[in-house]
Amino acid sequence: MEQKLQIDYKWTYLALGVDVMGGRLEWCWIDSMKGEDIAKAVRRWRDKGIEAIVWDRARSHKSQPVKDI
Repeated sequence: MEQKLQIDYKWTYLALGVDVMGGRLEWCWIDSMKGEDIAKAVRRWRDKGIEAIVWDRARSHKSQPVKDI
């Protein structure tokens, strides 16, 4: 009996936050680009004093969970 090759992909995203004045870099791994997962990262950064985030035009960056923070 032969097992066919099975390839499985799991995407993980690296998010970075920079505290320019404090000279710190904060990062975290995000399981998806859904608004809820992005919002969790933003909350963590806010609690650590990150005051500015640079976004691209990803739809999840403008999602309601992120806006609610």
